[in-house]
Amino acid sequence: MKNTIYFMFGKPYVESKFYRFTYWFGVGFYFFALLLFSIQALSFGGWVNILFPAIAFPLIFRLVYKLNTRLHTHTSFKGLNKRVFIILGIVLGGMIGLFTVITLVVTFFFGDNVVINMNKTTTNGEVNVSIGSLKGNHEVETFEINETVNGTMTIPFEASVEEGEYTIYLEHSDEEIWEDTISSAKNGVIRFKGKKGIYTISVYTDEAKKVKLSLSLY
Repeated sequence: MKNTIYFMFGKPYVESKFYRFTYWFGVGFYFFALLLFSIQALSFGGWVNILFPAIAFPLIFRLVYKLNTRLHTHTSFKGLNKRVFIILGIVLGGMIGLFTVITLVVTFFFGDNVVINMNKTTTNGEVNVSIGSLKGNHEVETFEINETVNGTMTIPFEASVEEGEYTIYLEHSDEEIWEDTISSAKNGVIRFKGKKGIYTISVYTDEAKKVKLSLSLY
């Protein structure tokens, strides 16, 4: 494992506790971020978008880390004030921050399914979902009907969006059976024949911001 890490990030500068800590902190941050990206891709798709941060971060980190250690060890810089290294640390942090911002921008504009700042709560059958930025499909709720119900079933909802528009749709056995498009604020009802099986309520948009949806399932 260490050989793989050294290949990606280079070897740490072992003569300084500060640089050893910086090295392993950067490595830990990389794998933690990669785990989060993988969870997002597993949930919403877009595995290709992981390639950019997975490749770019080790290269950026290796370059900046090597520059810092070279300045620290080179005899021409031995007399430099410690403030120089503080500035270099700030530069390293700034590059990591810039990398994070670029990653988010690239992911949002080129990803097929992107969900940013999503919150969901479920209380006594009341499902409340808010999404800061949405692109593509996002599954809101899944429920099951154990036996066929005579007549029409209804699910009241409250929906709103501040920028763009999105579509709420209901699927049964992977077949869409109801949909409605939200372009502002709206109170409505999902109506469908209560057949036995699994139902999924999802939303879709080309791009929308400040998406909110509340469902009364029971």
